[in-house]
Amino acid sequence: MISSPEDVYALARRLLESCKTVDHDVAATQLDDALHAGSSALETLGAIRNALLTHREAYKNFAAQEELDAATQYVDHVFGRA
Repeated sequence: MISSPEDVYALARRLLESCKTVDHDVAATQLDDALHAGSSALETLGAIRNALLTHREAYKNFAAQEELDAATQYVDHVFGRA
């Protein structure tokens, strides 16, 4: 269940490590960049959301669709989009 920024970060770190093990370099690089993006949690969460949407097919190999959707929905909620 995704209910905090730390949950989103943990998912992103897990996906990053998984992508590295199977040479999904572009997907891994975007997540790594996202985890180091900006100086605020909002910038980081927004960058992670973009990575999740951009590389959804690659990430579906390592996380349930529901978990990916929950992370995206959480970030949308934080940004007041949901």
